[in-house]
Parts: sequence; structure tokens; C-alpha cells
Amino acid sequence: MTMKKRTFTKKEKLRIIKEASEKGVNETLEKYGIYRASYYDWKRKFEQMGQEGFMQPDGQEGFHLHIKK
Repeated sequence: MTMKKRTFTKKEKLRIIKEASEKGVNETLEKYGIYRASYYDWKRKFEQMGQEGFMQPDGQEGFHLHIKK
């Protein structure tokens, strides 16, 4: 089985993490064609940073955004 490369938005990743916890990891990963390593990487980041940290724009993870005056 070959999987087609797809980029998921952070909102989609969060939805997939939640769906996997409700319906099961294997079923969810098959449904979306996601590698287990990718899913567990997303899940680890979510668990470390929480929903707000996980949803920050790329490159801003773990950092506060500075407000311009």
C-alpha cells in the first residue's frame, strides 16, 4: 500500500488526533492515509504544547508572538 503525500493544516491534525482517540488510531490513520510516525509526532507535539501551542503558526511553536506598536 502506497500513501499519497498530503499536507494537513494544524486544524486538520488536531481533528485527526481527537478522532483517533475516539474511534481508534488504526481506523483513523487508514481513513486519512497517515503514517503512524506522523500521527505520533503530531500527538506528541499536542501533548507537550496543548491546543493553543499546537495551533500557533509554523515557526512560532513555543514562542510568544510580539505585538507591533
